[in-house]
Order: sequence, then structure tokens, then C-alpha cells
Amino acid sequence: LFGGKRYDGLGGVVKAETWLETCEEVFARMHLTEVEMRDLATQHLDNAALHWWRAIKVGLDLVVFGWEEFVGRFRDKFCPSSEVTALCSQFIHLRQGGLTGIQYIIKFNELGRYAPHMIDTQAKKVERLIQGLNPALSKDCLHVMKETFDEACDTILLFERKFNKMTADRKKR
Repeated sequence: LFGGKRYDGLGGVVKAETWLETCEEVFARMHLTEVEMRDLATQHLDNAALHWWRAIKVGLDLVVFGWEEFVGRFRDKFCPSSEVTALCSQFIHLRQGGLTGIQYIIKFNELGRYAPHMIDTQAKKVERLIQGLNPALSKDCLHVMKETFDEACDTILLFERKFNKMTADRKKR
């Protein structure tokens, strides 16, 4: 279950949120109650996370303490607001720099989930993506940019391939 994904309480916000998302993807395909979801998830805790669960479940009414309550407590423990704020700041300051187009897009997607208010429409998401591109690529893409995020990503990768081919051709001369 969960593709063998267990959670040990280490690895910070990104690892914790990824584990929760994996749980929710599995639960979406199953017909479980909130309590069954919590039970199934807690069976996949190890080390620090398991110790935390054993400590907090004492005194809880486990007959009614369901998935949503678990997620709230889990985030309070393993997703500290200071770390979420730092990830949001990383997103705000994200620039392509030495990253390839695909690496930049992946990083954009990873960090963007910590600043959802900044990319809550397709237009905002595309604009933010372009703002972080290297200037030459940004300038080229801006003139033909599409409306959706996926189309924008395709355009960026297309222009990057063309730019790399032109650069390689110049070096051959």
C-alpha cells in the first residue's frame, strides 16, 4: 500500500506533504471512512512519526478521530509554519539561473504549492513562470506564450531546444 511509502518524521515539509498526498491518492481509489483512512495511514508511520502518533493518540477518542483531524495534527507537528514560509520565500525568489527548462519547471511546481495564492489562476501561474526564466528565454517565449501553464511549459522547452541547437551549431563553425 502507498507504493511502500512509509513516513519516519524526517525530511521536512516537502517529504511530509508528499507522504500525505500519496495517502490521499490511495484513499481516493478506496471507499474508506475517515477513521479507516487514519488507521491505514498510521500503520505506515515509523521512527519519530510513530513515536509522535503513539504519544498523541493517548486521550483521543479514536472512534471519532478521523483523517481530517489526523492531517491537522500531522501538519502541526511535521510542517512547521516557519519552514512553509521559507519554502514560499524560495518560490518567490525562484529563478532559472543554471537550471535547464525542465529542472526549472519541476522546481517551480515543487515550490509553488507553498505559495498557492500567487498562482491561483492560469494567467498568474504562467506570468510567474515566465518571470523566473533567464532573460533571453523569457524574451523569446513572451511573444508566443500560450494561455495555459502546460502550453507555457511546452513553449519554454521548445525554445530552449532551439536555443541549444543554435548554440551547438555556432560552436561547430
